[in-house]
Amino acid sequence: MVNENPFLGPSEQLLNTVNNYKIAGGIEGQFQEAFHYRAGINVSRFNQLHFFVNSLADSARFEIVYDDKSTVFNINAELGFRFNEVYTLGSRLDLYQYDLNAQSEPWHRPLWEVRVNNQFTPFEKLLVQANVNFMGGLKGRGAPSIAAVFPTEYEVINLKTIADLQLKADFKITDRFSVFAEGNNILNGKNTRWLNYPVRGIQLIGGASFKF
Repeated sequence: MVNENPFLGPSEQLLNTVNNYKIAGGIEGQFQEAFHYRAGINVSRFNQLHFFVNSLADSARFEIVYDDKSTVFNINAELGFRFNEVYTLGSRLDLYQYDLNAQSEPWHRPLWEVRVNNQFTPFEKLLVQANVNFMGGLKGRGAPSIAAVFPTEYEVINLKTIADLQLKADFKITDRFSVFAEGNNILNGKNTRWLNYPVRGIQLIGGASFKF
């Protein structure tokens, strides 16, 4: 749970999430030998599906809440392209719909995701990657509404769409020694994956690796 949300604080209980069943189907194929495609749909039923919400006692911490009977619908599509050993493209779209019983919203779970991964090898020793990730439909749980009839009616906070551009380059000087440079959030977006925790701006990392 902490690996999924590093801002998780104490929770009243920790329960197993049970996946009762998953029904999936789709199509897959390729054309012109360079393109690969896949499209599918799946339906999953869960007991005690977990969500993360801001604690009412400390809004800087998160706690776990559960939905006792949940159905998750997912529509996905993938498209890939490969040009010899020089260039590879991989992309995926996911759309989600949640049918919940105890929770009013799928707190901090996305309604859609788009991922595009590019890998370019202009020559043998150099590898360049450019990845773009989008995520939208995230909702955070605020404090109970003043006009709420029931104490379980909370303010729903719509988080902005996340757009993250990542660039990375690896250069192998020898079989044992290589250098790399990496940039995250190149668009300098004020992305907020978790309510009250916007990510850092542009992040640049550089270094070297050596194999013994």
